[in-house]
Amino acid sequence: MPSTQSMPKVRVALSQKMFKRWAWVSLLFLFIVAVLGVFLRSFYLSTVPGLNYKFWLHGHSHVAFLGWIFNAFFVALVAAYVKRERLQIFDRLFWAFQITVLGMLILFPVQGYAAGSIIVSTLHIFLSYFFAWRFLKDRREETQPYGIHRFSFVVVRFAIILMLISSIGPFALGPIMANGLSATHWYHLAIYFYLHFQYNGWFLFAVMGLFFYWLEKNDMGYFKKDGQVFFWLNAVAAIPTYASSVLWTQPHLWLYVLAGLSAFAQLISLYFLFRILNVVRLQWTKRLGKMVALLWLLVLISLVVKNILLLAEALPFVANLAYAQRNFVIAYLHLNFIGITTFFLLGWFVQEHWLILSNFWQQTGIWVFIMGFILSELALVLQSLLNINGLPGFNHFFELLFYLSLIMPIGLGLLFISQKKNFFSESM
Repeated sequence: MPSTQSMPKVRVALSQKMFKRWAWVSLLFLFIVAVLGVFLRSFYLSTVPGLNYKFWLHGHSHVAFLGWIFNAFFVALVAAYVKRERLQIFDRLFWAFQITVLGMLILFPVQGYAAGSIIVSTLHIFLSYFFAWRFLKDRREETQPYGIHRFSFVVVRFAIILMLISSIGPFALGPIMANGLSATHWYHLAIYFYLHFQYNGWFLFAVMGLFFYWLEKNDMGYFKKDGQVFFWLNAVAAIPTYASSVLWTQPHLWLYVLAGLSAFAQLISLYFLFRILNVVRLQWTKRLGKMVALLWLLVLISLVVKNILLLAEALPFVANLAYAQRNFVIAYLHLNFIGITTFFLLGWFVQEHWLILSNFWQQTGIWVFIMGFILSELALVLQSLLNINGLPGFNHFFELLFYLSLIMPIGLGLLFISQKKNFFSESM
């Protein structure tokens, strides 16, 4: 039998294998999302008899949100904050989540929003409620008052609250559709409510909380007041910035003002973030490594661009132009989901040694993925700008977009293949 002293080491080793399995399931869903994105682009080139674009789009978005991003945050947050002796229940919960995600992956492309897909997606929501309760209940002592991770946990707790609030959107769809309002603004407002409190709430504050956790864990000294102001400016703006998602309805002037003030608060918050980064800049690359530093630099750039766009969108003519150009909307959503959230999580996985970026093929894979994202964003934005100015767009634009979209799953494929030996050797 192992000695009492060796038990903590055994527990740590087992938990690391568990986290790695969870992380790789998340990454597998990211690859599936990228492949589905290419498949969706192919609809613009030729229609496939018997397949419904909107149904496949639902499958793509649900797997992106719940198969990749939710799963990735699940493993990151549990590994960071949950007591090791409580991990078994989270392991069972994780695999329960995967059953619902697989259900959505199969059912949404087949039937869209129908009984089966609604049941599994609703079950995921209720499981997320249970996750929130257990996570807050089973947190480590370091998150208690005066603990080293107290502040970052406050940020993460706020992220989870916004995740719970976001579920109001999907639950509102039932009554809206039952009352024959699916062709009205109410249907889209419910969807944008969910999207806003996901990417501008749950995702953003989970990223923020994990970033502060990383600073705390690595004893990176910075002025705590700067971190608190950065958090509270974003927290105060989190709910009212939903106004930015309704400006396409051309509402009353006060909603434009509210959207503008909220976006301005988020933009000002970046000043305090840069103050923090200025203090830790000398240790940044040394602690992170070059590839993770690059990924997180892209997160910072994406965050700055996003906050500038939010402020510009408070101007009525900009809001109308943005929502009239579907490519702008897609580019903005991808900026949030990939530029901010995915790049941060990939960097986090590398920091935790769940993903390795040490050899040529591994680094090539991540570089290809990054270039695929940047080129796709540029194509979407440039095409929209040309259309707005009445200029002819790219010739064969949809063919171009299809081929650019291929780059991201190719990059992820290279990353996966080059990781296989490392993953299986440590998972046995």
